[in-house]
Amino acid sequence: MNVATRTTKKLIDKKAFKIKKLHQEIALIKTNNELIVSDHAMLRYLERVLEIDLKQIEGYILSENIKNMVSKLGTSGKFPHENGFQVVIKNNIVTTIIK
Repeated sequence: MNVATRTTKKLIDKKAFKIKKLHQEIALIKTNNELIVSDHAMLRYLERVLEIDLKQIEGYILSENIKNMVSKLGTSGKFPHENGFQVVIKNNIVTTIIK
């Protein structure tokens, strides 16, 4: 089997795997009657109904200490926040908070 054929086969296998996963997700959605609230909806509820200022929270998470650590240590990692939690950052994006 030549290189182009192997590359094409790998690509087809990856696509077939993705299709299989999508079929599994569709089957789960069809059988799951439980109502789910998305993270986005919960954020909008906090912002619009409870009137919590998300920009203020963002500023709290991205303290000057965190910004300084990221500029010195790199754009990915777990950074200790001065208020006792860790800020997990990957490629300059805060992905989660760990207590």
